[in-house]
Amino acid sequence: YPGDPRLYTTFATAWIRTVKGKQLLYLTSMYPTQGLAVYRFDGQIAVPAAILYLDAEASASLPPAHHGPAGAWIWTDADGNGRADPGEVTASPSVRVESHTWAWQVDTDGSVWAAPEHAKAGQDNTVFRLRIESFNSHGVPVYQEWKDASTYTVPAAQLDRIERIYYLPASDEMWVTGYLP
Repeated sequence: YPGDPRLYTTFATAWIRTVKGKQLLYLTSMYPTQGLAVYRFDGQIAVPAAILYLDAEASASLPPAHHGPAGAWIWTDADGNGRADPGEVTASPSVRVESHTWAWQVDTDGSVWAAPEHAKAGQDNTVFRLRIESFNSHGVPVYQEWKDASTYTVPAAQLDRIERIYYLPASDEMWVTGYLP
């Protein structure tokens, strides 16, 4: 897979989740501008399947075919070939992102949680939740678009920079860490 994001960036965090009987690998870097890479398995081989991106800067560190605009976008491998082809990146320009996204988490249901580091001074922070809508015929998870994501507010008075999030679906609990005002 010549366009595999693992060839272009160093990933530091990994999750393996089994969602609806399909095993998925999720990777993110220690740096926020690489987004979250999603892989499906073909036997023991992790095949690039999707990239979820939410950042104020463009994605220059990803493979050239995966470059999306600054802001919010998703690449979904529609044809199952493991590389980005024309028409496979869906941007959500209405989702405004003012900073980097350090906080990524994949819960046990395969939902992706993301929170940009901070909003503009004095503004509340937003946590986004993207659910898997379905799997395509190639076993690629199809996530809802950023513009359709569920959002949750963390008041700036409680936390002005979000660095990590962790959601537990069984108890409907979310842990949010970061910096106090």
